[in-house]
Parts: sequence; structure tokens; C-alpha cells
Amino acid sequence: TNSSCYVYSGIASVSIQTTVCTPVTTSEIGNAYIDMFRLKENTLIHLMKNSAYQYSGYSDYTEEAITVNAGTKLQFLARAHQINNQYTPQNVSIWIDINGDNDFTDAGELLFQSSGFQTSATISGEIVLPADVLIGLHRLRLRSRIAPETAAHPCADYESGETEDYLLNIEALPINEASD
Repeated sequence: TNSSCYVYSGIASVSIQTTVCTPVTTSEIGNAYIDMFRLKENTLIHLMKNSAYQYSGYSDYTEEAITVNAGTKLQFLARAHQINNQYTPQNVSIWIDINGDNDFTDAGELLFQSSGFQTSATISGEIVLPADVLIGLHRLRLRSRIAPETAAHPCADYESGETEDYLLNIEALPINEASD
């Protein structure tokens, strides 16, 4: 793993991963990528930035943050495209780096995972941001993989698919909504 803990004479020493894992796509043959990702909070729709296929299989869109509220439900829509200009069924997974340790593998960081054979290139669903998440900036990771394979690990290299990172600015839930 990328982190470890050693105890010497009652003193704990912890090393934390300081760079985010950047998985790659290992084959261009039949590769697919995410060509659209949208988040909706209440009536506000965030069309997330993304562009054309990246051969590396990883795209970093964290230069701008999208502001959302802790403890809220976000509807999402993701669409996958194949490099031969066809839409192809894919499975997607979504994580949030709740504690800022750059690994997306801690309890509660996996927010959504589709599985099995998807019959559509568009996947929609709902993710719930934890109410107790620390207020501030958090990386959101979206991964795709051609169905029926799942995008089960946030950092593993895959033969096909894409990983996209976005930045969420999580704010406290407004008082009038928190009391409901």
C-alpha cells in the first residue's frame, strides 16, 4: 500500500500518500472514454468539464471547483464514448476523497458503482455526500470501464476505460435545510 503506520515506544509514525494515484489505460484497442458528466443538486446543474479521449486514460479537471453542500443528494449522468465514434455500454464508479489522503480507498469513499451488463452508454444515478465530511475542497473521481467489467478500484490500471478527477468545494448545509 501507499501508507503505513509504525509504533515505536508508544509513539505512532504515519506516512501519508502525498500525490494522487493516476491510473492509466494499457491498451488503445477498443478504448472508451467519458464524454459527458453532469451533477445536479436540487435544481442546479453542473456540467462537468471534460474533453476528448486521453490516451493515458486519465484526465485531471481539478483546476476549477464545483460548490455543493455536505449531506446532500446529487443526481448524476455519465455517458461513455468509444474512440471509433460509437457509444458503448460501460460501468462507472464514483469516489470522493473524504479525508484528503489521495487514495479513495477508505471506508465511505466509494459513492456509486454500477455492475453487470449495462445496455446503455449513459448511466444515471444518485450519490450522497456524507453529512460529516470536512468542509472544503475534495477530489471526486469518476471511472469508466467497458461492460460487463466493473471499474472496481480507484487506482488500478485497466486495459480500457477512463478516469476523470474533478474538484468539489463542499460547504455546510444551509441552516434552514439542516433543520428539516
